[in-house]
Amino acid sequence: MKVREIMTRDVTSVGLNDTLERVVETCAHHKREGVPIVDDDNRVVGFISAKDIMSASLPGYLEMLQSTSFIPDTNTLVRNLTTIRSKPLKDVLRTKRVIKVKEDDTALYAADLIIKNGINSLIVVDEQDRLIGIVSRVELLLALLEGFDPKDKNG
Repeated sequence: MKVREIMTRDVTSVGLNDTLERVVETCAHHKREGVPIVDDDNRVVGFISAKDIMSASLPGYLEMLQSTSFIPDTNTLVRNLTTIRSKPLKDVLRTKRVIKVKEDDTALYAADLIIKNGINSLIVVDEQDRLIGIVSRVELLLALLEGFDPKDKNG
């Protein structure tokens, strides 16, 4: 089974000049935990998740504690989110490696990347690194459960 058979092709993305508020609204509207970030040529330059936005609102704090239960004041999170809500992504997002697959990669390879990297979705790109789809963890599991043949060595 190939990634092309299970990926979602109609993918909403954001640009580096979009605001954090737009990202949150986009994620909520499409019921996604994150969205790809693309440049003007639709080339993938990043991915932003709800977790990234929480981290941006409390830089360094969540990584240090690994929990929000020790935030001294709940209003601190709200206040910081309000402060950065209208800033463009390029001003608040830390650069990190984007995990991508090609549509000809196997579903098992995609599953391996998701598991090893502890992520919820993979970006699918073409040969020019342009966004063509996304594969979520749930979509991948569903496809594997419905169509996996243990005798198929190509995955």
